[in-house]
Amino acid sequence: MLADYYMEQKNYKKAITLLKNILTQEKDNDRALRQLWEIYIAKWDYGTAELMIEKAIRLKNNNPRYLYSMVDIKYNSANIDDAIYLMEKILKLRPISSEYLIATAMLHEEKGEIQKAKKYYFEVLEHEPDNRTAKIKLKNI
Repeated sequence: MLADYYMEQKNYKKAITLLKNILTQEKDNDRALRQLWEIYIAKWDYGTAELMIEKAIRLKNNNPRYLYSMVDIKYNSANIDDAIYLMEKILKLRPISSEYLIATAMLHEEKGEIQKAKKYYFEVLEHEPDNRTAKIKLKNI
């Protein structure tokens, strides 16, 4: 896709124009939405990125990657409670994902909810006993 080329070149203006044209013709093109929000995140425009992610979630509300992108927006907007809420939703879709369990634990840890954080780190170790991140985090809490 030509938009990929423009994104690689960091020519965001051309990429945005092209992606918006695609969305004019194909309103349900979640790939174009994903690329747009990646550009807006790269440009530190979290508000617009959030709008793009919300549209994609409406198209595919059970896609954990889309929800995870929204977690990133909420976290970077200092809205940790919403980020935790979304992580809990993601974990219902992918309950044994070490990546998602660790991310949830780290959010709880940052919020000062140490027991909740430990719970998630231990869950990681139940499924992946040699997970280095979970071991280090538990040792340092």
